[in-house]
Amino acid sequence: MTKKAQRLWRRWAQRAGGALLFLLAIGTTVFTAATASREDPPSSELSVLLVLLAAAFQLGSIALFSRSGRPDDTHSEASVRRLVNLTYRTQALSMSAQDAKSMDTATMRSALLDLSARLNYIAEDTLASVEDWTSFNSAAERKVNELNQNASQQRGQNESLEEENVNATDRG
Repeated sequence: MTKKAQRLWRRWAQRAGGALLFLLAIGTTVFTAATASREDPPSSELSVLLVLLAAAFQLGSIALFSRSGRPDDTHSEASVRRLVNLTYRTQALSMSAQDAKSMDTATMRSALLDLSARLNYIAEDTLASVEDWTSFNSAAERKVNELNQNASQQRGQNESLEEENVNATDRG
């Protein structure tokens, strides 16, 4: 089972469990009220027990509903740790780029290759951090998909413009 399917199943189970406990709490309360008005009502000890049972059902339903849709702390911690590491990498990259001013051409070319590789690592870490957040936030996942679609369209437009420029240069 995929992680997304597991999340959906867990979220559904929490909501269903919360709804079931809520219905049991209401049912127990209604039963207690209905039996209290009979000719032969239950003993006060049984009534207290039923009220406490209804309260326990209600608390259980609150606990299950409060966890539903809440991010797992391990996801948040992993994402924050990844973002902190990303900040350190970006700062180191910035210092390397500033050091490039005093380099000769051959050394600068080597440094540019290194900078390019490090930028790729930063891009991968950025995507991984976004994936950490989208794993528990469906609104973030929709926004990421929307941004990816917009970026793909923008790349397609840029490639078309570059192709037109190359064709115009070839003709000229």
